[in-house]
Amino acid sequence: MSIFLPQPRHLRFNAGSEPPVFPSLAEGTLVFGPGDAFGVQDGTQRTTIRAGTSPSALFAANEGTFRFQGSYIDPVSFSFALGEHIALKGDGNRIAFQFMASSAGQLEANLQSVNLFIPPVLTFRLGIFVWIREYLVRVGDSQGRFELARGRLTYRGATAKTREEQIVSCFEDWLRSDAAYARWLSAAYYYRHALHLWDFEPDPQSAFAEVILNLTKAIEILCSADRDRLRKTAQSWGFESSFIERRLIPLLLVRNELDVAHPCISGISWEDHNLLQSFVIAAEGAVGEVISRVFILLRSGSTALPPFSGEPDRGTVKLLRMLAAYLESTDGQADTDTTV
Repeated sequence: MSIFLPQPRHLRFNAGSEPPVFPSLAEGTLVFGPGDAFGVQDGTQRTTIRAGTSPSALFAANEGTFRFQGSYIDPVSFSFALGEHIALKGDGNRIAFQFMASSAGQLEANLQSVNLFIPPVLTFRLGIFVWIREYLVRVGDSQGRFELARGRLTYRGATAKTREEQIVSCFEDWLRSDAAYARWLSAAYYYRHALHLWDFEPDPQSAFAEVILNLTKAIEILCSADRDRLRKTAQSWGFESSFIERRLIPLLLVRNELDVAHPCISGISWEDHNLLQSFVIAAEGAVGEVISRVFILLRSGSTALPPFSGEPDRGTVKLLRMLAAYLESTDGQADTDTTV
């Protein structure tokens, strides 16, 4: 995994805590979300109900979302010894583990190992997206937190006037649009989805690859997946070669080679990871600029985009028929998704 990694954490002891002495008994406490998956009624979005009971669901037709209510499971509560070296204790969504730490290096290595391993595997076991809401640490009499080393904050500046102009322009665009804008609209949808994933909480890092993928799709649907054709098309729209080579072409390369379209088991350093994230932030603005300019050119009649065929090709139809056949159960009935 080159880019799809949990954010690194570092150990910070509370102000006034004495430096720990080693060897010493260490305890890490993980506070997980969502709370209701562990029987904690914390007011977050419901994911779990008590087995054998039925939920009541409220469908918000304006947004197309479901919210359900139902019986909570009892709060998780257990104590367990894992061999001779690890003691485990669960209390709701607070899971504590104890081990002997022989040095500061071993302490941080064990804490980081849990940070890397437990969230994806616990998500797999529970069938629900699980994340760490808090990571507490105690070593002897010293207490602290295993905190995230960094964060990312993005925002846009605006005034009421600029927003009003943008909204009115959007409806004016709608009135001028026709079938010739279908390809452009699809690119706008890919860009929209990239922005949605970019703000995915509580862990935007986990959607990083999908942000890159959707930005690339937006460019490909307007230009081409072929780099030479992309260059030629973008130049015909008035984009400088430096912009194309520094902002657009690398998107295709990252998509193909860095854990986006294809799995990757080789790692990159966090410095390179930060460099890649900085590039994607710049690329997001560049893709938005391309979409904006293409719309202006379409509206003025200065360019035209290839129309959609309107029908799936034979390969797509064949694949969909195969999927339908695969979903047929042994008794001839289609499998039913029982997820609420």
